[in-house]
Amino acid sequence: MEYKDFSAADFICDKFFQDWIIQPNQETDTFWNNWILQHQEKKEIVEEAKNILSTINFKEHLPTEEQVR
Repeated sequence: MEYKDFSAADFICDKFFQDWIIQPNQETDTFWNNWILQHQEKKEIVEEAKNILSTINFKEHLPTEEQVR
């Protein structure tokens, strides 16, 4: 499926989109900002997906030394 056909839920599940929200970098910023400019009709859906992902508190779980052994 192409991004132009995505729903908010599809964007939320997309790894490249998640990276842009959770760990943005120059590549993801450039891609998504340009993509939104070219697909203004999806701007509201992208914003909805961004807002949902931004409100999720991802907890980092590190194993204890005992669990590692």
